[in-house]
Amino acid sequence: MTHRRRPTAVRAGLWAVLTAIGAAAFVAGLVVSPAASDSSAAAFLFDHACSLICHQLPQRTLTTPLGPMAVCARCFGLYLGGALSLIALAVTVTGGGGVRAPSRWWLLALLPTGVDAWLHLFLGVGTGNRLRALVSLPAGAVLGWLLAYALDDLARMSRSGPSFKRRSSRARTGTLEESG
Repeated sequence: MTHRRRPTAVRAGLWAVLTAIGAAAFVAGLVVSPAASDSSAAAFLFDHACSLICHQLPQRTLTTPLGPMAVCARCFGLYLGGALSLIALAVTVTGGGGVRAPSRWWLLALLPTGVDAWLHLFLGVGTGNRLRALVSLPAGAVLGWLLAYALDDLARMSRSGPSFKRRSSRARTGTLEESG
């Protein structure tokens, strides 16, 4: 039995580590992408890809010493929180544990981002970009946790196969023939 569990733990750990590396690389790309020259094809593609996931309004974008980021402050907070969560959970999964499902209390992590958005939409109160990024961190962390949980579940399912039994088409339509 121990021999059969080990490949699953390795597979789950591999999913977790690769996802955490990808998320960390994406966040690092957001931070250093302003340093790329505007004429670079890679910088153009990265900026275009980010335009598909963010409105990229200049007044809502964090500016680093290298220049403005490719996503707004709220998106950056979400991605940073998700990457940090994925990195922490990758350590847990590769240490032999699985990813636990978040409790119902995870919804509270959405509250700071929701309040910030509500203040802006309904009261016209604008928060600064740094605060906008900061209040998005908890929501991003929970979303990263949900992604890690789903990937861990997927890795376990791929080992054991589907948990349902296939039925014949006759069984689904209710026209079973008696055997024997």
